[in-house]
Amino acid sequence: MTKRKGGYADTGRYVGYAAPWYSYRSEIDFVEYCTPAHYNEFNPNHIYYDRICIDEDLSNGGITRLGDWAFYRATCDTLVLPSQLTEIGRWCVRYSPVLRTLVMDNLITILEDHAISRMENMNHLILSNAVKSVAFYGLAQNPRLRRVELLALTHIEESAIYGCNCLDTIVLGDGIDNIPNFNFVITPYVRHLHIPNGVTYVGV
Repeated sequence: MTKRKGGYADTGRYVGYAAPWYSYRSEIDFVEYCTPAHYNEFNPNHIYYDRICIDEDLSNGGITRLGDWAFYRATCDTLVLPSQLTEIGRWCVRYSPVLRTLVMDNLITILEDHAISRMENMNHLILSNAVKSVAFYGLAQNPRLRRVELLALTHIEESAIYGCNCLDTIVLGDGIDNIPNFNFVITPYVRHLHIPNGVTYVGV
């Protein structure tokens, strides 16, 4: 791992709900968690990193999988995932209200349930062009995200991009033929929406 201002990447699976940034005490409402008072309460050591970047050791294959919850509530401005990464778990990057930039220019093909969701301030997402499937809430509730391109997409589940209410561009790949319910709900600012000719069903 590469330390950046004291930070490092945790790749453990669940790790007792405890990543390096601080100890988890309980689940609380997302809106409350995003206020400074609650954020400080649940980050008692006031840990914050400008950038967390995982070293790429290509000679040994490097890290190819991040487990469930690996960056749940990560307190960093920028998170860079390695290019050889092929899989990220459920709830992998979630509930991280200070995260603004997520770089995932890698080999990931599937975004599991809640994989990248509920980042109150994330406005820059560099997403792998290899993503073929986005599960339930896989990219949901990122209210400042402005652009989503899924050029290799062949499967998307209900509510996968629900609640990204600042999106102005949504581009879906030609391999998809079914868009289930609640994917375009709360997206009032969309100016560019590309739906392939092969799509036979678009949900409500």
